[in-house]
Amino acid sequence: ASMNCNRVQIEIEKVFANNLIYLASSQDWSEWTRNLGKIIHSEEIQTDSVLNEEVTTPISLKDYLSDNRIGIFKVTASKADERWRHAYQWVMMTDLGIMAKKTKDELWVWVNSLSSLNPIADAQIEVISDNNQTLLSGTTDADGLVKFESLSEVSEGFAPFMVTVSKGNDLSFLELNRRLLSTSDFNVNGAPYLDSGYDAFLYTDRGVYRPGEVVNLVSV
Repeated sequence: ASMNCNRVQIEIEKVFANNLIYLASSQDWSEWTRNLGKIIHSEEIQTDSVLNEEVTTPISLKDYLSDNRIGIFKVTASKADERWRHAYQWVMMTDLGIMAKKTKDELWVWVNSLSSLNPIADAQIEVISDNNQTLLSGTTDADGLVKFESLSEVSEGFAPFMVTVSKGNDLSFLELNRRLLSTSDFNVNGAPYLDSGYDAFLYTDRGVYRPGEVVNLVSV
């Protein structure tokens, strides 16, 4: 949205994939990105202006990105004659949806298509530390899943920071320490998972029996 402005300069920067860790590790993501990517589009557009009223101008990114639609972009809107008056927004354009679960010493990563929800096989997965070192790598199976074991052993001395997923020219990522799902709304109490053996629940077919009747047990 803008106010008292009828000309806006639009700039779209694409961040190089190998600069992603540096950018994401910056506090609240860095505003300065000229050394992390390149400007792929710059254009001045006309906007409606009503005195002292906020005006919303929709921008269709597909009109500007053409063949460079996939990736990580920063869209900046500046007042044409006062460029220091600006606002920016990060945009991730991808079809790779990521979900990760960490249990004890394992990390499981699922990849699904955001457009069809189908699992994506043969996607390349990397677990990267906060100092940009690849700790683990793997490829998703037919269910879109890859399992990493012995996480603490391979990450000793490093902090796993991000999971990146790539397939073809598509790229997506998940920050492990900033995108945790809070369990406060879920019942997470109870016995831990068994490492071996079985855990069974037994119940009868009814609650009251007469002397001498047969009691039928059901096991789950």
